[in-house]
Amino acid sequence: MGEFLLYIVFSITFLAVVAWVIVKKLLGLFMAWRSERGQESTTPLKVGDTLKMREALDLIIRQGGEGSFVIFEEPCLRKFVQFAGSQTEGLLLDLPSPALSEDEMTRARDFFRELGVDSHAHVEVPDDNGRPAKWVATFQMKLGNDTRRAAQLACGVFLRVFRLSPDAAIIARVNLNA
Repeated sequence: MGEFLLYIVFSITFLAVVAWVIVKKLLGLFMAWRSERGQESTTPLKVGDTLKMREALDLIIRQGGEGSFVIFEEPCLRKFVQFAGSQTEGLLLDLPSPALSEDEMTRARDFFRELGVDSHAHVEVPDDNGRPAKWVATFQMKLGNDTRRAAQLACGVFLRVFRLSPDAAIIARVNLNA
């Protein structure tokens, strides 16, 4: 009976070690996959908090590689304005028109026209396999490294295009592909 108990204890210990090694391997694979996707963080803020917006935008200017972005989003209404950027490319404001209602589209045209952007660009959007799928209209502005202006524009989009209050809660989603 003692040998059988010893055999059971040894088997359980062996299986626990094997399970631990497998879990550790899977965790390592997950962490490698996650780092390939880039560092992503989410910060809550208010529409009128341009200082926190600038902090998020500064991250991609200081640390971002190609493919880095910041999305400021009102999560309940799913209204957003996004910025692509990197240390070498600067900031690009992007407001895709498919996310806008008809009234918001009219307000966006007026808002960007006042800024000297007369029309919206058309960009090709890939399908799930990376092949060109369709053309989408979008409002875009190159801003260089001017995070102050970028934050003011993001705030302006929320206030004037989406008609949110300065105290409306939004989130800043930052993805750094360093």
